[in-house]
Order: sequence, then structure tokens, then C-alpha cells
Amino acid sequence: MSATEPQHPAGAGRRLAAIAFTDVVGYSARMQRDETGTLALVKADFGRLRERCAAHGGEVLKSTGDGLLLCFPSVVQAVECALGAQAEFAGRGPDALQHRIGIHLGDVFREGADVVGDGVNIAARLQTKARPGTVCASQSVYDAVKGKLPMQATPLGPQAFKNIAEPIPVWLMQAAGAASIATPRRRPRPWLAAAGAIVILALALFFRPRSSPAPVSVSGPPAKAPPAAPAIPERSIAVLPFTNMSDAKENAFFADGVHEDILTNLANLSAIKVISRTSVMQFRDTKKTIAQIGRELGVAYILEGSVRRDGRQIRVTGQLIKAATDEHIWAKAYDREVADVFAVQADIAREIAAALRTALSPGEDARLGRAPTTTLEAYEEYQRGMTLMRTGVPKVALSEALPRFEHAVALDPHYAEAWVQIAFLHNSAYWREGFPATRLAAARDAFARAETEDPSAFDVLNLGATLAALPGGNPAQVAHYQQRIIELYPNRSETCRVLSRLAIQDSRWEDALASAERARMLDPLNPTVLGQLEMVLLSVRRFDRAEEVEREIVRLVPDDYGAAVRLATTPFMRSGSTREFEALLARLSAPGTPDSAAIRASRLEIMILLGDAAGMIRFWRENGENLLWEEYSVRDARMLIAAAFIALGDPASARPLLEKNRDEALAALARDAAAPVGLNDLGLALAMLGDAEAGRAKLAQARGLIDSAPPARRNFLRWQGAIDRGWAGEKSEAIADLRDILRSRTMAGLRVNVHDLAASLLTLPLRDEPAFKAMLADPANNAPLF
Repeated sequence: MSATEPQHPAGAGRRLAAIAFTDVVGYSARMQRDETGTLALVKADFGRLRERCAAHGGEVLKSTGDGLLLCFPSVVQAVECALGAQAEFAGRGPDALQHRIGIHLGDVFREGADVVGDGVNIAARLQTKARPGTVCASQSVYDAVKGKLPMQATPLGPQAFKNIAEPIPVWLMQAAGAASIATPRRRPRPWLAAAGAIVILALALFFRPRSSPAPVSVSGPPAKAPPAAPAIPERSIAVLPFTNMSDAKENAFFADGVHEDILTNLANLSAIKVISRTSVMQFRDTKKTIAQIGRELGVAYILEGSVRRDGRQIRVTGQLIKAATDEHIWAKAYDREVADVFAVQADIAREIAAALRTALSPGEDARLGRAPTTTLEAYEEYQRGMTLMRTGVPKVALSEALPRFEHAVALDPHYAEAWVQIAFLHNSAYWREGFPATRLAAARDAFARAETEDPSAFDVLNLGATLAALPGGNPAQVAHYQQRIIELYPNRSETCRVLSRLAIQDSRWEDALASAERARMLDPLNPTVLGQLEMVLLSVRRFDRAEEVEREIVRLVPDDYGAAVRLATTPFMRSGSTREFEALLARLSAPGTPDSAAIRASRLEIMILLGDAAGMIRFWRENGENLLWEEYSVRDARMLIAAAFIALGDPASARPLLEKNRDEALAALARDAAAPVGLNDLGLALAMLGDAEAGRAKLAQARGLIDSAPPARRNFLRWQGAIDRGWAGEKSEAIADLRDILRSRTMAGLRVNVHDLAASLLTLPLRDEPAFKAMLADPANNAPLF
């Protein structure tokens, strides 16, 4: 298509304007199919866009063939025009064109015959983030129009764009009342908010990531060199641990508290990239240079400091250093009374923001000025509790840290942060202690106090999303808390992880990956953050990149058996290679290796992945029904060992195990006759006992109830049902279900893999079926999703 001659705006100098960039969805593919028809449709739609642009006081600056560059004197006019155009184009039938539109407020100016400037560049990139039929706008545009136009707006959080130095917070917009096609909303899935639940539910019968520390090294091969680092944003900083200069070394808890508070204050400023605590703590007492630290963390500036406490007096020092040049940008010492520690922390954050040429919003400045407590003794108790929490030992946290936090709120009942930690500890105990209702009630009571005192605090919102997802909670509140986090704290790594989980919920895997990578940029040395990125990469079958991330995790936590097993599992998922498993088993079985529960569990994990029936039975005889994984129910354990006996031609030994499963499932169904899990377990037990017809009947009942099950369980139940159908004799149906799962973006989070299916004892009845072999051999079933 020949470009239409641009209509030049009056004047040739630089000016600030609202820039809109449009794009025809699927233009190239349409042109290949029907060039004449596509050109006619484009001409008609561009005519309407030109008319609307003129009607809203704008002008067409340029045509790019499949898009238009529009300029408006006001943001409201630009957004009103774009929303009206998309509303007009919606619902025209399957053959009509769809458009994406991006809008940004920025400079434009002439360069020869072209129109250039940041406004143009960013608007062009924003349209790539729009969904067909929507408008994608930068934060500055949204701030200018919110409350002024009837529209639906969904925050997508900070987005990285090619050749744009810093990520830009963006919003997806539609006209009010439009059908929601931007981000398909489903009922919130509670499992997204519960820590670790996605892994447990998705892989209850297969590959299970874990992160428990272990006493011996299983680091394996050396890590590959990391990929080239992205450009370092100018407004980016790492706050190194502050040095305790007090004569009384027990005051280290106080220095750590000052450090964490300053880091948090800066992290809550939306315009600054701040590396999270987990990553910076690895540089305590480091011998590395400032330049090295800056490169490793991907920041332009380093803040280091010290704290000296002498009775009721403190001295806090800080110095801001430009990492690339070791130039000291700012330095100051604060000599104050201990009670003024909060004011000192706020002043440091404000001065750092000023040094980085960052203006604070009224809300950000107000939060800096808000002291967490008015009682110094309560603050000291809180910080002592946090020191105990950082040991990472659950029993220590519950028995020693919890009383500290309880003492803190006794001293100051309005101490929101202490109430959050009390709620967090009770919630953690709820999961570890077998879900006692008293723990959950205590967690909710403490959270209610925290929310009353500080409803917009990050930790309050984050915990609120978690608790709302649990039994007796309000799942609709999960989305509320998550949206508030995105709106108030767009530049925190935790927020990026929330965005990634929300994208997974809607099967928006490209967005899930982008947000997980953004979280890594903000917290590059945090194994938990890397673990989420690894999970997304494995879900979309980007095995090479997943392996790179796994090597980095192993480098950071070389004694983590779960990380070592995952590093060996990825080559198996990619190509079926077992060499890595064999090498890891050799290390775990080497003379002198302690016979710990963690090592035994890792050996068992490999046996199950490889379908080692004899090894599993030997392990079972040594350890009983407890397969050491809390993710397994006892019924799952019995079923696996029963399958191992059947694989070795010994169904008689399998029978007592399956009869126990049958009887327990019947008892569970007597309590809840419409429980899909109980029906699946009963159907599988009956089928494996030889009563295929009765098994099929129960499995059919379970399938009929899947849609009424909690959203967190539906995909898992579909997967479990597919496996169970094979044992019940419905082999062609089982294979068809598994093929659909392998190719489904919605089911990708399960990470079902052709090599798992080939080796697993769970697919034993399907192994000789030609259709099953063909499904496993089809490259499309193990190809990346994008």
C-alpha cells in the first residue's frame, strides 16, 4: 500500500502533544491472502480515523501503511477520539479489521520530512501492548484522563520497551460498557495468592520444585555465563546493608532495621528502580568494588551507610555513589535522638530522591512522613522479631519472633507492621500444622487490626490477597488487593510477581514472562524470584532459558536439593536425556553423603520421574507409606507404589494398597458426595483393582463436577482425570485428553511433558497404544508456546 502524504502540522519546531499511534492487527497476513480487499478495508477505516481525529481537534502527522500517527493538543481529546474509534469498529463481524492504538504525552518535532521525538517512539511501542480493539496508554496519559472520561481501565504495570531506558507504567483502556476483550476476567483463582500453591497443585503427581536447604553441596556443573545485561536505568539504586558501628554488637538488629526501612521507603517510590533486600544482603561484608556491585545488580547508584547507637543517641551516615565512576554524589551524617530514627529514614529517602532528580507524589511524600509507631520500645521489639524471622527457621519464628511482635502491639496497639507479622506467622503455621481453624482465625484477626491501622501498606495488601483466597475468605477480594498493589507500588519486584501470576491466571504467557523478567531485574539474586521466572519458562517450554535460570539458582543456593533436581529435570523435559539424573544420583549416593530426609526425597523424586518401579518399591519398604513429600497425600503414595507393583507383574502386592485407597475414598465421599477429588480417587482405585466399569462410572461423575470445583483445582482435576481414564480402559479418550492438555495454553501451567508421560508409571496402560506413541513423538507437543 502506498503511504498517504502526511498532513504537516503548522510550524516545524518542537512541541508537547498527545501522540496516538494506530496499527492494523494481522495486516501482513491479510495482505498475503487478499491484497485488494485488505487495501479497501484499510482505506475505509483510515478515512473514519481521519474524520474522528479532525472532529477532536487533532491532525494526522503520518501514515505508515498499516497505521496512522495522530497528534492532539490535549490528552483528553486524544483518548476520547481513540476510545470512540475502537467502540465504532467493535462488533462489525469476523472479516472486519481490528486496530491497536497507543497514546503517549511527549515531545514531537520535525526532522527533514519526518516527524520524530520521544512522544512518537513511545506511542509506537505502546500500541504493541494493546489488545485488538483497545487503547494502551502511558501513566501520564491515564493520570490526565482518569475521572474525566467514561471508560474501563486496567493497569498492566511497568513495561520494558526496546531502546527506552526505563520501564513505563501502562494502562489498557476501553470505552465504558464495551465487552471486556482486553484482559479476560475470570473468577480470581485463590491458589495464585497462596505461597507455593501453584507448584503443589500443578504437579501433584509429577515434577515438584522445592527450595529446602540441605547440608551438602549438590551444585553440579558450573553455571553458564549470564546473558548480556540490559541497559541500566539512570534512576536505579541498591541500598547495601548498613554497618553496625555501635560498641554494643547486639545493636546489630537496630542497624538492620534502619537499613530495611530506608530500602523500603525508596522501593515505594514509583519512579526509582530499587533492588530488593534479598539481593543486596548478599553483599554484606563484601570485598567487591562498587563498580562490580553496580554491574551485578544492574543499577546506576549505590547507597551505603552505617548506624551507631549510644544510649539514647544515634548517628546515621549515608553516602550515594555513582557505580560506574565511584563518584560520591551525596553524603550526610544525622546525629539525633533514637526516637527520631523514623524522621532520619524519611529524610534520607527524600534526599536520595532529590539527588536522582525524582519528584515525589503527594501520596509518596505523605507515606514517608508517617512513622510506623510512636513507641520506640515497640519498634525495638519489632526489629528483634524481624532478626529472628530472618533465620528462616519456622520453629524459631513461631516460638521466639511471635512473642516479640505480640509484645510490640501490646506496647503500641496501632503498630500495623507488627500486626502483619503476627498474621503472617499464624498463616504460616496454618499451612504447616495441617490447617487448624484456630490458626487461620488468629491470622485473620491480626490482619484485620493491621488493615484498620494502615490499609494501603504493601505488606497489608499482599497478606490480604493471601488470606482472602483461603477457606472462609472472600475470593473477590483477591483481585481488589492485587489491583491496589499494582496501582500503589508499580516498581517493586513483588508487584511484578503479582502481575506475572495474574497473567498466568488468564493464560497471557507473554505478559507473564515479561513481568517475571521485570521482577528478576529488580531482585536479580533472589532464588524465589528466579524460581517464578523458571516456572514460567518451563510452562512455555523455553527449556534452554529455564536451564540458564536454574544454573543461577544452583549457584546462589548450592545446597538446595530441589534446585539440583530441577536442573537435572529440564534436559529430561527438553530431550528425554537421563544423563543429568544419573550424575545427580551418583553425587547423592556418594560415600560419606549423610542419609538425610532431604537426600532420600531427592532420590525418590528422580525414581518417580524415571518410572523406576523397583527403586520406588525398595524405598517404600524402607520408609513406609510416607514418601517424604508433603505435596503427596497418603493415597497418592499408595497409588504410585501400587502402579510400581503392577509394572513389575505383581498385582497381588498392589491390591492391599488399592483397597485402602478405595475405603478411604468411600469414607471421604460419605462426608462430601460431590467432591471431584474423592470420586477420582475412588474411580482410579476401582479401575486398578480390576473393576473397570465401576471405575469409569465414578470418573464420569468426577468429570461432571469439574466446573463446580474451585478454580485452583480445575486444571489439575482435568489432568488427573485424563490419567485415570487410561487405567479405566478409556484409552483413546485418555490419549485425546492428554493431547489437548499438551497443546493448551490454559493448561500450560501444569507443565505436562511428553518425556514425563513416556517414563511415568501413571501412563502404564497407554504405553503400547500406537496413538500414545505418536502423540509423544509429535514435535508440536513439546515445542515452545511462543
